[in-house]
Amino acid sequence: MATISGLDTDLLKSKIHPAYCFVGEEEYLKSLYIRKIAGAFLGAGVDHGLEVVYGSEADAKEIIDRAQSLGIFAEKRVLVVKDVDALSPKSRKIMLEHLGREQSPDTCLILSSFKLDAKSAFYRDLQENTVFVSFDPLKSESLVNWVMQKTKELGCKISPAPAQLLIQITGPSLGLLEQELLKLSAYLEGGADREIRPEHIKLLAGDTSEVGGFELAEALAKKDLKQSLALFNKMLRTGEDPVKMLSGINHKFNTLWRVKLMLAQGLSPEAMGRKMRIHPYALKMAIPAAQKRTEREYWDLFNGLFTAELKLKSGSGDPRTLMQQLIFKLSS
Repeated sequence: MATISGLDTDLLKSKIHPAYCFVGEEEYLKSLYIRKIAGAFLGAGVDHGLEVVYGSEADAKEIIDRAQSLGIFAEKRVLVVKDVDALSPKSRKIMLEHLGREQSPDTCLILSSFKLDAKSAFYRDLQENTVFVSFDPLKSESLVNWVMQKTKELGCKISPAPAQLLIQITGPSLGLLEQELLKLSAYLEGGADREIRPEHIKLLAGDTSEVGGFELAEALAKKDLKQSLALFNKMLRTGEDPVKMLSGINHKFNTLWRVKLMLAQGLSPEAMGRKMRIHPYALKMAIPAAQKRTEREYWDLFNGLFTAELKLKSGSGDPRTLMQQLIFKLSS
């Protein structure tokens, strides 16, 4: 199996292979490398030589015919076949037979699938007959680093903590993150200081309720009762669902509990970061927060979270009162 870094190396050398297969859930990166390959292979003819078809709409014979026939204005062709996993067994066989033969130097075929079954014979055969690359969603530290690099490319700066806040609000989709960064970059255009700060993210990015949920969990982790109650009441006024608030709090304390367990095992911060796939800056902030509670306090805490969630979801009690009681408990 090839790698994304391997694709970059080939592109620097202008080395384009006759057939690729891109699998995985990260559509943004797949689209990016399709454009890079098409640009390198077609040059100025990219507008006429790039075509996209779908395995759910065309059979292998039609796909191969299109790949081999050049347009009026195109000397070369890049044919992208999306949803290749939707091909019928017969079409899969025809496609593999085609890939096993010598390919035309004027054609580049890129097969793409969101989730091709890794246990299937088709998956294994494509690995053998194409430059096969898996595009999995970026995790934790890699995601923070991507945001920081993309911000730099836009002529701005961002530190790890705001980058993580942006991910918390927007989610892990690179496409959505890029949209938010473009918005933030435009907002800072012309300013002397082009650094993206938390206040800019809270003002412009995503859903403001997500910001509140992130801040509430952080305040509870620090046992800051005054700030926790203020954030809770603010979120209630904006119509935030208490069950959704509870989900964010639960996630935060699960992370802190894992950090505490690893500290007890004597793991170094570097080893903890690798196991948890968490950015070093976020881990640095989590370690003192994790140590604020004893093991017994964590057990009581999780029992309180479980009880509150059960009552909220079953309608047993006033949501506002239940959440206030929980906040007092977690902040004590």
